[in-house]
Amino acid sequence: FDVVMYLFGPDPAPGLWKTIESRLEQMQVSTLSSYPLELSKHANFGVQAQTRISGQESPDGDARKPYLEQKRNWAKTRDKRYLARLYCLNDPAYRKQQEREIDKLVAPWVPFSPMSYYIYEEPSLTCYTDAMDLCFSPHCMAKMREWLKKQYGSLEALNRQWGTRYARWEDVIPDTTEEAQQRGNYSSWADHRTFMEETYAENYAYVRDLLRRHDPEGLVLLSGTQESSPHNGCDYSRLNHIVGHLNPYTGGNQLEFLRSFNPGLRMSVGTGYGVSGRTTLYDLYNGLFHGFTAGAYIFWQYSILNPDYRFSESAESIREALEEIRDGGIARLLRSAERSNDGIAIHYSFPSIHGSWIVDGHTTGPDEPIGEGAGPTYRKFEANRDGWVNLLKDLGFGFDFVARQQIEAGDLTRRNFRALILPFSVAITAREAQAIRAFVEAGGVVIADAQAGVMDGHARWLPSGSLDDLFGIERSRPARGPELASDKPESDLKARTARPLAQLEGQPVAFARESGKGKALYLNFFLSSYVEDRRDGREERWREPVHRALRWGGLEPAFRVLTDGGRPLRGFLTASFRKGSAEYLGLLKTDEPEVRSHPITVQLGRPWHIYDVRGRRYLGQAERIRDSIQTAEPKLYALLPEPVTRVVLDGPRTARRGDSVRFRIRVAGGGGHETVLRFRVLRADGALARPYSENLETASGGAEAGFRIALNDPPGSWRVQVTDAVSAQEAVLRLEVR
Repeated sequence: FDVVMYLFGPDPAPGLWKTIESRLEQMQVSTLSSYPLELSKHANFGVQAQTRISGQESPDGDARKPYLEQKRNWAKTRDKRYLARLYCLNDPAYRKQQEREIDKLVAPWVPFSPMSYYIYEEPSLTCYTDAMDLCFSPHCMAKMREWLKKQYGSLEALNRQWGTRYARWEDVIPDTTEEAQQRGNYSSWADHRTFMEETYAENYAYVRDLLRRHDPEGLVLLSGTQESSPHNGCDYSRLNHIVGHLNPYTGGNQLEFLRSFNPGLRMSVGTGYGVSGRTTLYDLYNGLFHGFTAGAYIFWQYSILNPDYRFSESAESIREALEEIRDGGIARLLRSAERSNDGIAIHYSFPSIHGSWIVDGHTTGPDEPIGEGAGPTYRKFEANRDGWVNLLKDLGFGFDFVARQQIEAGDLTRRNFRALILPFSVAITAREAQAIRAFVEAGGVVIADAQAGVMDGHARWLPSGSLDDLFGIERSRPARGPELASDKPESDLKARTARPLAQLEGQPVAFARESGKGKALYLNFFLSSYVEDRRDGREERWREPVHRALRWGGLEPAFRVLTDGGRPLRGFLTASFRKGSAEYLGLLKTDEPEVRSHPITVQLGRPWHIYDVRGRRYLGQAERIRDSIQTAEPKLYALLPEPVTRVVLDGPRTARRGDSVRFRIRVAGGGGHETVLRFRVLRADGALARPYSENLETASGGAEAGFRIALNDPPGSWRVQVTDAVSAQEAVLRLEVR
C-alpha cells in the first residue's frame, strides 16, 4: 500500500531535507512524486517518475487561451478547420513529438524502478468535460473514413444510416452538433464521437508502448480522471485496460466505473488538500471499499507541513488514518480479497451518453463556463444513473457496471450475472439487444426504466423501442426529444403482452413479462430525483417499487442493514469481500453536515463468528450484528466460520549481530481463513525496527518472516510481536541479541 507524497511547490531548501524526510516517514509515506530528480535519486523513498507530456492535460490559466481562441474562431466562421484539435492525435508530427518527449523524460528515471510514470494529469480530448466537436483535422478525417469502411462495409450502408448521399468515400465528413440537430439524424455525429473515443484510447496505448521501450514493466499513471462525457474521450471501459495506475477523482459515479472494468488495475485513493477530521477516514475508506487498494496519494506537501515543519491539523488526521489502514493491515486484507457482487450489472452505455446529450445539448462558446453544454436530457441521464447507484446501495446490493462491448461479447452470461439494469439506456446496439434477449431466455432478469432503446447504437431514432417486444409494451407514437427530457412517466405506454404491476399518479409504472427462463421488467419512471428526495425523506416512493421489482426478479441483498425501528438504513455504502472461507463486510455512512449516530442491526443470513476489525474485538457468534454507526463512519466486520483461538510464533531466542533469523507464524482456528499478520520487531529500547517489520499474508494458515541483524544494531532484549489483523490475537517472542 504505497503512500505517495506530491510536492507541487518549491524545491526543499538546502539543509532541511533530513527534517522533511523524518516527517514524511512519520506520515507513512513510501514514495515521492513531483520532487526534483536529483533529490529523488538519493532520498530513502520509492519514486514515481515525473513525465507529463504535452497536449494531454486540460488547459488552465494562460494555457487555455489558444483553446478559447479556437472556439472563438469557430463561433465566428463555422469553418471546421477550427475544430481540429491543437494536438491532433492522428497527426504524425504530434505522435513524433510524443515519442521525443517520452524518450527525454522517461530515460533518467528508469534506473530507479518507478512505481509508475506520471504521464497524464487531468487529461481530456477537449478540456475537462467541455463540449467541443473535436477533431476535424485532415488526419482524423482520413483515419475516420478508413474506420467507417470497416464499420459499414459499403458507402451505401453508410448513406442509409446517416441519411446522406455521398458518392465517394473521400467526401464523407460527419456532422457537427448543430448540423446533426438540424437534420434530426444524429448518426454521423455519434459515429464521430465513437471514433474519437477509440482514437483517444489508441493514443494512450501508443504512449504506453513508447514507455515500454525504455521500461518493459513500466506503468502509465493517469491522475485526475474526468467524468465520462460525450466529448472528452473518457471511456473507462477502454482506458482502464491500457493505463496501469490511476489516481482518480470521484465525480459522475467514477468510483463505480473504475472498479468495474479492470479489477486488477492499480488504483490509489486520494487525500490531502487540507482535509481533516471525519472526512479523512471517510475518503480513505470510501476508496478502499471501492477497490482502491494500491495505496493513497497525498496532495500536497505544503498542506501537510506548516512553515515551521510541524504537522498541520490535516497531517495529524491523515497520519492517524494511515496508521490504521496501512500499518494496521486493513488495506492489505482487502486487497487480497475479492469484492462480492450480488449478481447485478448496470449498463455503462456510451451510445446512450451520446444519444441523451445530442437531443438538446450544445457546444459551449468561448465565453461560457467549461462543461456547461449539457441540456436537460443529459442532465437527467446523469442524475438518473446516480439515482440507481444510490438506491441500490441503500438497499444493500452490490453491482458492477458493464459496457456495451462487454454485453455484445456475452459477458452477462459468462460472468454469471443474474440481472441487468438499463438506466435511461436510450441507445442500444443491435448486438446488445441480441445479447440481452439471449440473457433473458437463459434465465436472466432485465430491468429498464422508461424510454429504453428508442435509438440504435448510432443514436438514430427507431420507430419503436428495440426491446419493446421483450418488455411486452407498446406506444401510440415513438418517444422523441421532449419526452426524453421529461422525468414524468410516459402517458401513452400500454401493456401488450406484459402485465402491469403498479401505478404512480394514475399512470402504470411497472410492466412485467416472463420470457424463456427469465424475466423482463419495465419501470415507467426515473430515479433522477432520488438523491434529492432522500435528502428530504421522500425516497420511499422510489425505494419500495424498485425493491419489489428486484424481489420479483429473485434478487435479495446478501446483508440487510436496518435501523432500530426495523426500517432499512439510508444513505450508506455496503461493500462485501470474500477470501477463502471468510467474508468481510464494510459499511460506510454518508458524510452529511449533521453528525448523528444511528443504531443498526445487520442481518447476515446465517450464523458467523463476527469480528469488529476496526474496533479490534470479537462480537461472538450470531446471525446479526447489533451496533451503531455515525455520520461518515466506516465499519469493517470479519465473518468467519470458526473463531480464531490463538496465534503461534516460533523462532530463535538468541542471536548475534550479523546473524539471519527466521520466524514461523501459524494462526489456529478461524475455519481455515487466510489473514494478514502484523510482524513487528522492537529493539531493546522499545523503538520499532522498521526495516525488519512488515505485514504478511498467510497461506494455508501460516507465514514466515526473517531479517539479518545489522552489525551496528544495539544488543539487548528485543521483542518480536505478531498480531492478526482480523482477530487482534497476538503472540510475542523475546530475542536476546548479543
